[in-house]
Amino acid sequence: MDAGCGTGRLLPFLRGCGLDPVIGVDPSAGMLAHARSMHPEGEWRDGSLEHLPLADASACGVLGWYSMIHLDGDGLAAAARECARVLAPGAPLLWGFHSGAADAPSRHLAVDGEPLVVRALPVPVVVAALVSAGLELVASGRREPRPGERAAQGMVIARRAR
Repeated sequence: MDAGCGTGRLLPFLRGCGLDPVIGVDPSAGMLAHARSMHPEGEWRDGSLEHLPLADASACGVLGWYSMIHLDGDGLAAAARECARVLAPGAPLLWGFHSGAADAPSRHLAVDGEPLVVRALPVPVVVAALVSAGLELVASGRREPRPGERAAQGMVIARRAR
């Protein structure tokens, strides 16, 4: 499952990795409409990271690719619990996110002309949320910004216990 799939741009990559079906979940009707038009072979569902429209233990994996940039502390904890709930035993989770301590207005995302705030999450905070939700940490890391990037990048791989 691609949690916070947006326009569905990762569907071809995920299917190319042998994952099928891929379920994309997003709270934005506009993003889902775009995903459906660009990738009609996908399965697109309305939902949020905090309320995933999947049954317990039904997902063979969860990808959250920069979708938690909209979550505060309570939302992060709720998203971690929801991902833990839908993951099948032994299934992996991969979250990629802006890392650090300073939130910043997005250069690319806006609502009604106002830039969205992009949350920069410290890797230990994300790890703690996932572990508190019952997932096992596999790996985590952070890299400094490359030229042209404003924020460090974080990554966490976890899994549901078998």
